[in-house]
Amino acid sequence: MNSNLLRLALVVIAMAVSQMLFAQVKLADSGATKKYPNGSRITYFEMRDFPNSVEMREFVSKSIMKNSDIKRMIVYKDGVTCMYEADQSVEPDMVVDAINDVLQMYLEDVGEFPTEERTVGESRTNVDLPVYSVTEESN
Repeated sequence: MNSNLLRLALVVIAMAVSQMLFAQVKLADSGATKKYPNGSRITYFEMRDFPNSVEMREFVSKSIMKNSDIKRMIVYKDGVTCMYEADQSVEPDMVVDAINDVLQMYLEDVGEFPTEERTVGESRTNVDLPVYSVTEESN
C-alpha cells in the first residue's frame, strides 16, 4: 500500500513539474479594437512568453483559425504583437487561452518548441506573410 502511495505521489509531482515547465502565454495589453456593423471585430493585442519562431507563428495562426468564429489570426515577427478578425463575442483573453491550448497540443505532439528561426533560405517565402483563411461566400 505504501508503494502505491509513493507511486501516486511521484506521478502527481511529475505532472506538476511538467505543467510548470510549460510557460503559458499571457495577455500583456489588449490594444486597439474596431467593431463593424456586420458583427465582426479586428483586435490588436500584445502577449508575453510566446515561443517565437516562424514555425510557431505559422502553427498557432493556422490552428487558431480552425475556430469558425475567427476569420484571421496573425502573430507578428516580434512574437509579441497579434491581430485577429473574429465575431465581436471573441475577446483577446479567449484568443490567448486558445493560443495556450494550441501550444500545449504542440508540446504533447512534438515534445519541445523550436529554438531557432528558419533562415530566409529555409522558409517557404522570403517574407513573413500573414495567413488568411479561405471561406466560401454564399450568394
